[in-house]
Amino acid sequence: MTFDDVIQAVKAKPGQSFTGLVLRADGRYLSVFTVPSCEDDGGDDCDPEWTSIQFEGGLLFSSSGEGISTPWRMSPRWSRSLIYRPSTSLPEIAGLCSEYVLHKVFPQLPNPEGIWGDHERRAFVVQDLAVAKEAGFFTITGQI
Repeated sequence: MTFDDVIQAVKAKPGQSFTGLVLRADGRYLSVFTVPSCEDDGGDDCDPEWTSIQFEGGLLFSSSGEGISTPWRMSPRWSRSLIYRPSTSLPEIAGLCSEYVLHKVFPQLPNPEGIWGDHERRAFVVQDLAVAKEAGFFTITGQI
């Protein structure tokens, strides 16, 4: 789904959320964009202006990462060109390090728990990029 489709869907039907996954072209940085539904907090209407976009991302095999939540109208311009899919079609990935997100989404990847050496990490990156390209629902980009 496109970003505009996602915004319309979460405004129209509370309870849905959508996720866009982005892998940098070198396979070493993952970004996860989630557009949660505008939740009805007990009132009569769900205010679509409260719809936000949440970002989590970071380098693979790094203990640091980044995350923000911003109103959808202020989301980064390039986040609007991603491929989004219903969050329910993905395993639970919130809060995980980048390599663990990839392993959860693609269980055929090696378990990052046992990857320690540089050679193993490079092999993981080559493999993650190949399966992400083949999957068709990741956005591969030179910018992140």
